[in-house]
Amino acid sequence: MRPFRVLCVLALPLLAGCSALNVQTHLKVEGTAEGTKVERDVALGEDGVSWRDVTDGQEDISLSNHEGYHLIRWQAEGHFPEVVPLLPEHRNPLKFLDVGTLVGGAALMGRGIANENNGTGPNDPAWQIGGGFFTAFFGGLGLVVPPKKVFANTLQAPELLPMPSRQVDEPEVHVHAVDLALDTGDYKWRNYRDLRAFEARKSYYSSQLDEAFVLEDSNLDDEVQRVFEQTQWMSEEGSRAEDAVAIHGRLTEVVEHRVGALMRYQLESDWAVHNPYGIETDTLHVTSWSTWSGYVVGAGMRRDLVSEGLSFAAVQALGTNEADWPWRAKADEDLETEWKSTWDTLTVRPAAEAGKVSQALPSVVTIKGDHGFGSGCIVDEAGYIVTNHHVVDDSSDVWTVRFHDERELPAELVRWDPVRDLALLKVDTLGLQPLVWCTEAPSVGDEVYAIGTPFEESYDATVTRGILSAKRGSDSYQTDVAISPGNSGGPLLNDKGELVGVVNAKVVAKGVEGIGFAIPLHELLPGLWLTR
Repeated sequence: MRPFRVLCVLALPLLAGCSALNVQTHLKVEGTAEGTKVERDVALGEDGVSWRDVTDGQEDISLSNHEGYHLIRWQAEGHFPEVVPLLPEHRNPLKFLDVGTLVGGAALMGRGIANENNGTGPNDPAWQIGGGFFTAFFGGLGLVVPPKKVFANTLQAPELLPMPSRQVDEPEVHVHAVDLALDTGDYKWRNYRDLRAFEARKSYYSSQLDEAFVLEDSNLDDEVQRVFEQTQWMSEEGSRAEDAVAIHGRLTEVVEHRVGALMRYQLESDWAVHNPYGIETDTLHVTSWSTWSGYVVGAGMRRDLVSEGLSFAAVQALGTNEADWPWRAKADEDLETEWKSTWDTLTVRPAAEAGKVSQALPSVVTIKGDHGFGSGCIVDEAGYIVTNHHVVDDSSDVWTVRFHDERELPAELVRWDPVRDLALLKVDTLGLQPLVWCTEAPSVGDEVYAIGTPFEESYDATVTRGILSAKRGSDSYQTDVAISPGNSGGPLLNDKGELVGVVNAKVVAKGVEGIGFAIPLHELLPGLWLTR
């Protein structure tokens, strides 16, 4: 037995601290559906998690045991993504070696202290004390340095929840606004000891912000638009189709759930759906969750996670089956009848004659709201002004009209047609100079002019010239007249200064120039129930 004891004593220093060498866990992922993209976390910053693709078919993912957590993400077309957090949960098996070497080293050192006889090799007291000390030291060091725990070796892939998609017979959606302003006390956070406590909702620390706040750029976020395009509720261009409904979202509460270095958001939001004629057809309160992410100290509210959670809430609201949302079942003509049922035909009095384009300058105005400006056309001396619906569709409560003589007056929105992109304002004044309306439709190739306030307010009464390039269907003129942001709602005139249409859009793309659009005059009358 003596050689065996000698061998054990010599092996003790070699085994001490071995658990610290267990630096990786090889994770086997099981049950991933075909076509699902698997990613793992790489780094965490204030902008969120950086992900790395896991090669298709790869089942073995190497995880560092020195990290406090890992995140695995599953993503598939038409499904809500899922992030599974991994926390160390198994005792490092090599820790038993460290315990053994600590006990063995202490025993060897004690034996050396008690041994009064002089010996050689393993029987030398000095050798026993020194070897025992170093063995116990490194064994104890292995117990306190990471990794104390390691990650599980297998992980079952989650079943991804499908996103509701737009059906062929359902209208496209225009996201009017997503309001991310939060009142005092509506942002809260809760801390949990571990994931089990989170699942059981056993929070051991809760608090809330003392001040209200607003996220910048709170209208349509890239993530929200991406999800809407993915589920086909919105076209890739984000355009407003004639049958598009508008969805308004409002964030009412954010609860940040923290588990150590992990976090995710619980979002409460209200959604209102308006049909193409502005009639509110339904409202819904939705509770949604973001995916898991790492917690970054000092990063504030993570916009990427909030917008992700709101995207899920929005498609959930649109995809509800309860009561088959009224706006889905109604035909456009029925909606228009309902919307305009309270309107009486409004008679406006355009000017009787014109001679040249410069005579129209006093009949063009600048319309200012809380969030921007556009142009408008005076159509009656009693104060009626036509513009685009999208010029006044900015949640403003009051619009200001600036005239050619630099007077400014408040304006009331009296009629609007979101489908035709038209709106009618009224200012309380008399004696305005209205535009002359043309009596014959222009022909392709005719010279046309645009007047408006392009780019900035100081450029009001800017005149640009081009031709009528094409007639696109019955409801749109194409022109190469120079059009810029701010021209919307201004007049398109013939060479006599007569109104032939209302400017409303321009194609903006790399390498594309001279493709603008206007609403023909014959659409203005039925759209706003006007007669002359």
